[in-house]
Amino acid sequence: MRMVNKCKKWNTSPSLPIFYDMEDTVQEKASKTLKGQMAKAFCDILENEGYKTGIYANKNWWVNYLTASYFNNVTRWVAQYRSSCTYKKSYAIWQCSENASVSGISGGVDLNYMVKDIYIKKSPAPGTTSTATETIPTTTAIATTATSTTAAAKKKISSCKFSSIANKTYTGKQIKPSLTITYSNKKLVKGTDYTLSYGTNKSTGKGTVKVTGIGDYNGSSTRIFYIVPKKPTITSIKKAKRGGTIKWKKVTGATGYQVAYRKKGAKTWFYAYVKTNQKKFTGLKYKTYSIKVRAYKTVSGKKHYGSYSSTKTLKTK
Repeated sequence: MRMVNKCKKWNTSPSLPIFYDMEDTVQEKASKTLKGQMAKAFCDILENEGYKTGIYANKNWWVNYLTASYFNNVTRWVAQYRSSCTYKKSYAIWQCSENASVSGISGGVDLNYMVKDIYIKKSPAPGTTSTATETIPTTTAIATTATSTTAAAKKKISSCKFSSIANKTYTGKQIKPSLTITYSNKKLVKGTDYTLSYGTNKSTGKGTVKVTGIGDYNGSSTRIFYIVPKKPTITSIKKAKRGGTIKWKKVTGATGYQVAYRKKGAKTWFYAYVKTNQKKFTGLKYKTYSIKVRAYKTVSGKKHYGSYSSTKTLKTK
């Protein structure tokens, strides 16, 4: 109502409808019905004073939150920061950027396209009198402006921040890890801002994910991860004088194995490396040892380890 009172004080009316910004974390928790009732209350108060109204929200809100029947007949202002608006229903204004550049204004500004003529012919504010008039742009001029202006420049997908991809365990099938991608703290949406394509990613070793920008993003970036061998299963332990032999099932795709052992109850582990699926111990000092095994895959001289087997006990003679 402050806007209404100021318009009356200034003896004027807005050239465009007064829009209600529905995006708010508090309103997000309201039911769809309540959101519709809130919007109707706002619009009814202003329209009863003689003003045109509309509703503003981003595309996600229009699709998932503003779905009450009341919203079917409102003037929509849709925010979607990309090179084109993909909202399927009708809308009057599209906000395509929050960081556009305009001559004479320092810093980023919101950039909007009016795709439907919703200008209001100037007349005295409700409850006042005046003979002032104003020339209003035509629908054709508005449409030409919207279609001939270039939207904000696309951003390189390689300039985004990518989440790391943890090692994946070999399955024998193609592995397709997911990614979280952000740009200036904004989380990108798969299918809207980028697509993913994958390498073969079936064998142990290096795997790849190619990220290709779409919408407001272009270019591509290939991300690397590693497929490591499965956890070994220890099959037998044979004790010997001051030693013993441990065997395990051969692991597909393993370059070799790391055997960890320590005196039972001690904190420090010792390590031995073998290429076959068994390890013979000799010259051990103590009677009882804890032992576990894990497989590794060597890529470009670096070992990439899988998980350890369960810990077993070796008792020497």
